[in-house]
Amino acid sequence: MKNINNFEGKKNDIYKAISNVKIGEYKTQKTLVLTSASQIIINPDFPEANRLKDEFRRIEKKDIENVKFTKINLIQNLEDQIFININAVIDAVGEVDNVFSKNGQIYDKKEIVLIDDSNEKITLTLWNEFATNFMGKLNTKITLRNTKISDYKNQRYLTLNRQSIVSYDVDKTTNIE
Repeated sequence: MKNINNFEGKKNDIYKAISNVKIGEYKTQKTLVLTSASQIIINPDFPEANRLKDEFRRIEKKDIENVKFTKINLIQNLEDQIFININAVIDAVGEVDNVFSKNGQIYDKKEIVLIDDSNEKITLTLWNEFATNFMGKLNTKITLRNTKISDYKNQRYLTLNRQSIVSYDVDKTTNIE
């Protein structure tokens, strides 16, 4: 991410920068694999950039209009291990901690406290690359789609999975997903 603001590409380059991607391999060819924390910045001087941006906004708006969101106060009454969608604001962001499992493996863990418009709170627990790549900031609106409800020691919390979509409303006009 530190090189994303210092990109020195050509004027007609499509992408200004891509960050937080994994390098994979498919049939002996190197590939870039996007993660939940990947960020792509499209060159605004590229002629198709505005058309692409408008097209993605229409798709996202249509998808969001058809998605049902769950209020935090209703989560306690839902079954464990089901997937929900939620709109909230980031109320607290913890540090990345190391958690040691019984078999000796080390996991990265980060806890994020979310609050909704009824002032109900829930913890979003992030693991491994989700924890280390989390971009949300305090008081930022966040939308979680396809996030899982989990229980641990009688505490309800949310977790992400590979199919989760996290959107941040950074400045009320730009969504980063």
